[in-house]
Amino acid sequence: AATSLAPFAVSATLDSGKLFKVVPSHFQHKEIRGGELPAKSSDVRKGFIKTPGPLIAIAARRYLSRLESHPISTKGATAAAVTALGDQLAQKIEGRSTLDLRRTLSFGLSGGVYAGPFVHFLFTGISKFVSSLEKRSAVFADRNIRALISVSIDQTLGSSLYFPLYFFVFNFFESVVNGNPHDIGVALERIRNEGW
Repeated sequence: AATSLAPFAVSATLDSGKLFKVVPSHFQHKEIRGGELPAKSSDVRKGFIKTPGPLIAIAARRYLSRLESHPISTKGATAAAVTALGDQLAQKIEGRSTLDLRRTLSFGLSGGVYAGPFVHFLFTGISKFVSSLEKRSAVFADRNIRALISVSIDQTLGSSLYFPLYFFVFNFFESVVNGNPHDIGVALERIRNEGW
């Protein structure tokens, strides 16, 4: 299944092989058009989203319900799992004979506490800003223009804010997990060497 970090669209390839776009409930559609499905948990229960098995259906239903009722903690937990798994995969690719679980925990905590919530608020803010532009001028009614503006803000302002702060957060959790005192100088050095 392919997913987007943006809060406005998630794509999923389901058992029928068709590509469906799951649209969060805060973007209301008057009717369901060619493959667009509302992402309310009640819609999953009604059978709009077909999955290859009952366990996946239950997991999808619970995840979408939780995402709707508790978006920040759900996205934080998702980011924690993805970053921890990503670090373990990276360690395997690096050829490590044993996994550094402290490093994985540092990544997981950074993802859960910082990355997930940050991305939630970033894309929520971008979405609200772009929607406000659309109301001001017909030029912004074009979906491609709105997408260009959203990506531009994400890749400039979003990245400029996200990465420097991430180094501080990761350094903090790495220090805590390893039982070392937190040294801001290490984070500043990482920003100088890796961030720019």
